[in-house]
Amino acid sequence: MQAHALVKTPKKSIAKEPTASLDLQKIQTLEESDEALEIKKKEREKQSIELENALNRARLERELADLQANISRLMGEREVMALEWSIEQEKKDKAHKTAMSILNQQREKLETEVS
Repeated sequence: MQAHALVKTPKKSIAKEPTASLDLQKIQTLEESDEALEIKKKEREKQSIELENALNRARLERELADLQANISRLMGEREVMALEWSIEQEKKDKAHKTAMSILNQQREKLETEVS
């Protein structure tokens, strides 16, 4: 029996091989998990950027619409001012013609009185 007790069985080396295999599997699982988390993180970042872009696009479209409305309003105001100026000029021209007509009539009247 003593001889039998002196023989050592390689239990530790046998036990380590499956453990090493399990460790590799755990490492691969963890790496795959990390890759999956990284992909999810990138997808969330992409969605966040797309949402931010959509919000910016909507804001810029509103600003553009406001600017277009202001341009239209200013063009309308300018047209109104041009029409008012034109009407005022016509009134001045009419008043000038009337005054010239009256002066011509008075001149003719004086000429006839003098002659």
